[in-house]
Amino acid sequence: MAYKLYIVDDEHDHLQLAYTVLKRDNYEIRIDDSPKAAFKDMTNGFRPDIIISDYQMPTEQDGIDFVKNIRTNEKTKDIPILVLSGHSCEPEIQRIMEAGNHHRTYYMTKPYNNGGLIEKVKELLEHYNPKTKNSQN
Repeated sequence: MAYKLYIVDDEHDHLQLAYTVLKRDNYEIRIDDSPKAAFKDMTNGFRPDIIISDYQMPTEQDGIDFVKNIRTNEKTKDIPILVLSGHSCEPEIQRIMEAGNHHRTYYMTKPYNNGGLIEKVKELLEHYNPKTKNSQN
């Protein structure tokens, strides 16, 4: 059984890039440009092993609100979240961590190195789902 990832970003090019980079490792991946739609999908039964979300989304909900919603819902509260952002200043990172209650919430700066994204996802999967899925080599 493959690991499941959910990628949420309002910019189609960023969604496609992350999808293409991570699909090489045979993950089951869902993508969405709407945080609200992704959240609804997850609360209606799709349970990803990791959520990868953009930070700054000028849609109906930004990354901070998305993370808060995930952390306050019983079905999604323990899913690890990797937030991607073009902001690398300490106050922005702190806002992300606080939104996630410092619980299973991680941060990566964009633009990211493709290999760095792959390694971070593998690291989180192995930490939170050790030996529970088939190897992703």
